[in-house]
Amino acid sequence: MTQLFPAVLGSLLRRPVVTKQGAAAGIIVGVSTVAAVTLTSVTVGSLLPYLPEPVKDLNVGIIALFLNVVVTLAVSAATREPARRNLPLAAETV
Repeated sequence: MTQLFPAVLGSLLRRPVVTKQGAAAGIIVGVSTVAAVTLTSVTVGSLLPYLPEPVKDLNVGIIALFLNVVVTLAVSAATREPARRNLPLAAETV
């Protein structure tokens, strides 16, 4: 449920910043991160032992949520349609 939060929050803004492709990619990355860490029984501390102790103690859900937000914003920026401008018709400019 937590992995849906970035997509829902991003879509509620006045001008939505999240595309459906970005939301889907972020959710897939977040859920995959949690699943991989859970199934392999690894911890953040064992993966990255050089990190400071408070970072090594972070719950994997927080890290997955961070990855979700990064991927959601990156894919949304790449898949956003360009803004349409109200350009005058060729017949009106003559």
